[in-house]
Amino acid sequence: MKKWQKITLIVLGSLLGLIILLNIGLNLWLKYGLPDTIKKNSDYRVDYSRLDVDLMTGNILAEDIKIGTKNPEDKEVLGIEGTVDTLKISKLGLIKAATQQRINFSDLQLDKPNLKITLAKKDPQKEKKKQSIPDFDNVKITGGNVVVLNERQSKVFSGNNLNINLQDLNFVSKPSLSIIPFVFGKLDIHGDNIFFRSDDIYAMKATEINTDGGQIQIKNYELIPLLTHQQFMKFYPKKRNLFDLKTKEVIFTDFKIDKEKLKLENVTLSEPRLKLYTTTAKTEKKEQSFKYKVNLENAKVLNGKVDIIYPDGNTMMDVENLGMEITKIFMDEQTAKGNIPFNYEKFKITGKDLDYFSHTQHIAVNIFAINKKSADLRQISLKPLASNATTTIFDLNISRARLLVNDWSLENDKLKMDAEKVEIDEAKGKIMPARNPKNKKADYSGIAFPLKLKTFALRNSDIILSGDKQPLAMADINATLSDIIMDEASSKNKIPFRAGDYNLDLKSINYEMRPFYRLSSGKFILKKHSAQLRDFKYSPLVTRAQYVRMIPHERDLYDIKAGSINITGDWDLFSDTKIFNGESASIDGVVANIFRSKIPPDDLSEKPMYSAALRKIKFPFFLKQTKINNAFLEYEEDTKSSDGPGKLTFSNLSMDIRNLNSGKMKGKPTEVPIDVSASFMKASPLKVKWIMNTAAADDAFSISGTIHDLPAPRINPFVEPYLGIRTTGTIELLKFDFRGNKEGIRGTEQLHPVNLRVQFVNDEGGVKKLATGVANIFISGNKSEPKSADIGYVQRDKTKSFFNMFWKGVQEGLAKILISKNLSVSKLQGRNTPEGQSSNDSGKKSKADKKAEKKARRNESKNSSLWN
Repeated sequence: MKKWQKITLIVLGSLLGLIILLNIGLNLWLKYGLPDTIKKNSDYRVDYSRLDVDLMTGNILAEDIKIGTKNPEDKEVLGIEGTVDTLKISKLGLIKAATQQRINFSDLQLDKPNLKITLAKKDPQKEKKKQSIPDFDNVKITGGNVVVLNERQSKVFSGNNLNINLQDLNFVSKPSLSIIPFVFGKLDIHGDNIFFRSDDIYAMKATEINTDGGQIQIKNYELIPLLTHQQFMKFYPKKRNLFDLKTKEVIFTDFKIDKEKLKLENVTLSEPRLKLYTTTAKTEKKEQSFKYKVNLENAKVLNGKVDIIYPDGNTMMDVENLGMEITKIFMDEQTAKGNIPFNYEKFKITGKDLDYFSHTQHIAVNIFAINKKSADLRQISLKPLASNATTTIFDLNISRARLLVNDWSLENDKLKMDAEKVEIDEAKGKIMPARNPKNKKADYSGIAFPLKLKTFALRNSDIILSGDKQPLAMADINATLSDIIMDEASSKNKIPFRAGDYNLDLKSINYEMRPFYRLSSGKFILKKHSAQLRDFKYSPLVTRAQYVRMIPHERDLYDIKAGSINITGDWDLFSDTKIFNGESASIDGVVANIFRSKIPPDDLSEKPMYSAALRKIKFPFFLKQTKINNAFLEYEEDTKSSDGPGKLTFSNLSMDIRNLNSGKMKGKPTEVPIDVSASFMKASPLKVKWIMNTAAADDAFSISGTIHDLPAPRINPFVEPYLGIRTTGTIELLKFDFRGNKEGIRGTEQLHPVNLRVQFVNDEGGVKKLATGVANIFISGNKSEPKSADIGYVQRDKTKSFFNMFWKGVQEGLAKILISKNLSVSKLQGRNTPEGQSSNDSGKKSKADKKAEKKARRNESKNSSLWN
């Protein structure tokens, strides 16, 4: 062996020996000296039965470690109490630790750690200092039992039988920008009886947590509120909701965290039970931005149950058998600013036995299914919980309700929707409108205009509108509305939307207009340009005797039927600026009875003329032509002294009314011509031409007509009870031509009598021979010669109707023709005329009569076109 080789071996051997001696010495010091050093120079006492350090490999092995805090009462020191069976550290960088004061190693393993850790009291000054974090790659903990307490000795974390294997671990340089302060390549974890308290509001529990092949399974997970509902509202008045969640199992698959990115393949919650306690707090603006990115392929809820509680402790909503699936969820800083804080591809929600409770209404849904494009609800029930004069109440059962959506979103707290269809099937029950609705505008601030709906359909429904004890029953409703739009302009109207087209089809209508009438019909069809009504009835709910006792003053009692009513034209029913521009109306098969009793006191209120009544229609109204065909009209009037009511009948009645209008539609005529033909008293042809004008401020009119071949006895049932006259013979022709206005009437009358004679009768029906003889001396009817007379001017009693004035004109002409130009029948008999006319007409006029006549003539001259 050469000399240099010997020297090299000696040097190497010496170095090796030195290293061995240092290693033995270090191990002896670590075993016997380190515990005393730690005890003297730290806040902890540490004991162990074995401690081996290999300087060559950087491996450390410690066994039977016992650790404790020297002063457990010092709240500023992290408290540690417990044991660790084995501690292994691999490839510790001793040189870097000594020279750079930075610890790094490859692996850390703890076997059976049983530790109680008490967190030190937070020191803001220390927190500002940058903490040195060891570098290591892998962490493995087996069989651990750990309890972590805060400085108040409240439990923050605990877990039993903890087994954790964390590989490829790297701490991030900026923890504030990361979901957690490290990233890892692989995580295996198992633990029992896990408890974690995140803050003073919630704690989380799980009986078991496991990983298997990239899947994390959490059993019996609970999010437990640490406060009662009332305590939460008291101590956190700005927070809106308190959650209480229990779920049988939570499963995460392909769980990956990369700095600010969290990626999950699937999340599944099995049998979750959520209670959500609401408060009166308003929504707060989001002050913190969401700095992370979350990708989730699929989220599922299986067989869930949700209860939402009002601030007063009552149930707002509960739902059973809840299923939910959302796919391709993405959340980042931008999406977090929206009302829905994430984007998604599609979602599906299903459930059973949904119950919602407002303060006045209980809504129940048996089965429902909702997704991004549709909602389907089955067996819906709406039941009232309390009556409320300011709120509409529903008492309905609905077989099915469906919504089909083209697109919807929430933007800036507003709903934006473009819907294809809403369908409601078999809605049956009552709707009770608010009796005293609050006088405030509806709030549509939660809607982004325009809101669009292509089609709304209500099918096979029976609904009763029950308001103010006047129910409106509609049977077998089938209705559709198309091209519905709600925008800024329409939202200001009572009906807050517009519809392009509509079709309403009802099997029947029954409306009790209590206390006196019932309005009903058979088939009713309403479209945008036409309306059809079958078997129309407007019938009394009370008898005539009951009606007379109930009314405070004289009033007509109507009983009207119509076989069919058909209307065509254009009208707008869905805006506050209503308009009716009708083309035609046809009314067939009318049977009408009008009864009036003279027993109640007179109604002394002023009665409007028909043209004035038309002007009171508040919106533009025009109907080009109205035809009434094959009608029967009967008017009956009863007095205290009459033996049964007097009657006027008009059979085979036809009317042709043109230009019926309210005087408010530009460019349309305001003159209303009316042609009437009928069989008067079932015997005599009657023709009438009547013209009024809604533009005439004085309500000027003209009315002319003829009656042919009228057997005089036919009018006895009407004239005898009121005029005390019984007639015989025939009236071959009665012709009248009157003009007037709201002040009075004038004109001429012509009579062609054949052997006409008059008998005056007393209240018992006996003939007054003297009066009869005197009257027949003057009557020229026995000569069968045509007679005519100018009725002069007859002043209108404004407390009576138009027809009372017309009748007074006819009567005045009869009196002048049959008796004397200077003597009326009412003057001779001393009786009242129909509708309470007083006998104040005579050949000699009072000064008041002459003054009224002069004024009427001036008014007539202003409307000469109506007198032609």
